Amino acid sequence: LSARCALGRIGETPEQCTSRYGESIKTGEDKSMIFKKSGLLIMVDFYDGKADMINFSKAQRNILGKAEKLSENEIQTLLKSNGADRTWKKRDILSMNEEWETEDGVLLAHLESLENFLIVTTKDHMTRAEAKKKQKEDKNLGGF
Repeated sequence: LSARCALGRIGETPEQCTSRYGESIKTGEDKSMIFKKSGLLIMVDFYDGKADMINFSKAQRNILGKAEKLSENEIQTLLKSNGADRTWKKRDILSMNEEWETEDGVLLAHLESLENFLIVTTKDHMTRAEAKKKQKEDKNLGGF
């Protein structure tokens, strides 16, 4: 099975994701979809009907209930398949985690090393998520 037909893409519609992965095993209230294919769990968030965040992890869990680690080959294949011919550059950060960004700055990726998942997202998705987090924090801290 080639990586091209097995792996998802940023920018795909829910229908395209279903065609790629099969029926979702769960659909969230926010219309996110979770799929299981080729030993991976794939959670996809949509904005304006297009995938703008994909979270990849191994379906196999260890004794602590955490996903098994993605191999370097799997990580690079997932980045390449979601980059739409863009070049990924590893970001220089002081962290146990790893981060990448496409040269044009449109896409970001984050490998969470303790939880063993890879998130590929649009920069716009990150901006919206940060604004939502700030709004929630401001609400929680009101009156301080």
